[in-house]
Amino acid sequence: MGNPLATMNCTVCQQCSILKQAFKSRAHDLSPTVKAVSLFGEYLKRKDGKLKCYMLTAANILSGSALVGRAINCRPVLRKAYNDMLEKYDALIMPTIPFVAARLPAAELTPVEFVKYTVFNTGNTAPFNATGHPALTINVGNVPPEDADPMKQDDATKLPVGLQIVCKHYEEVKLLDIAFGVEKIVAQESKSSS
Repeated sequence: MGNPLATMNCTVCQQCSILKQAFKSRAHDLSPTVKAVSLFGEYLKRKDGKLKCYMLTAANILSGSALVGRAINCRPVLRKAYNDMLEKYDALIMPTIPFVAARLPAAELTPVEFVKYTVFNTGNTAPFNATGHPALTINVGNVPPEDADPMKQDDATKLPVGLQIVCKHYEEVKLLDIAFGVEKIVAQESKSSS
């Protein structure tokens, strides 16, 4: 029985090759999401050939095997960094996105606007897709958008705030227990402020 990770890497690279051919011959059939992520991947590939470990997104897969290889090489670095932190703490707790949620965009976005709106929202969540750490996000409240009129704020105009919780590998039960505890606290705070 061979190395399963090497087999997976080979399979991913083969799939990338197939995807590349499909992009060349049938790009008009691709969804706007796939087109935007593919363009973002091409941008990353051309940007001095440098790719930081934190830029693990679907764009890596869509851009070809070179970026997939780099992303796969970053995986152990990320995994070790998070494992080291999780040796010190029971869980890592962070915002799901590191900024106030944005309003839904207009129906028609340029590819650049679409990438800006979607891909960069995964900065805190995408690393755990690569490392395999159990992670979840829960709503812990709502806040007005940054561009909201302070005189016209009501619950209907507020946007959600997500809290992401991450635990060690195989600690899914602990993760769910922590999330349940946070949900109870949020519900209690919500009742007392009403």
